[in-house]
Amino acid sequence: MRNYLQNYLFLFLILVSSSAYASDPTPLFVIIVAIPLLVFAILFFILCVFLPRFGLIVMGLMLFLHAAILAWASDVGYMETAGGWVLLSVGINIAGIPLAIFKLNKAKEQI
Repeated sequence: MRNYLQNYLFLFLILVSSSAYASDPTPLFVIIVAIPLLVFAILFFILCVFLPRFGLIVMGLMLFLHAAILAWASDVGYMETAGGWVLLSVGINIAGIPLAIFKLNKAKEQI
C-alpha cells in the first residue's frame, strides 16, 4: 500500500512540476483549483442525497466559494481556456441545492 502511495505522489509531483514550467499556467489552475472544486461538488451533491440539511448548508457555503473563484478566474483569464471545469462544478453545486430542499420538504411531509 505504501509503495502505491509513493508512486502516486511521484506522479503528482512530476505532473505539477512539468506544468509549472510551462509558458501557460492553465494546467496548474486545472490541477490545483478546478479538479478539487469538481470533486468536492460531487461529494457534497452525494451528501445532499443522504443528509439534506447538512448538504444544503455545505452547498450554500460552496456557492459563495464558487462566486469568489469565478470572479478571480475571470479577472486573471483562466475562464476563457479552462472555465468548463469550474462551470461544471458550479452546475453540480446549483443542482444540489434544489435537491436538498426537495429532500427536506419530503421528509417534513412524512412526519
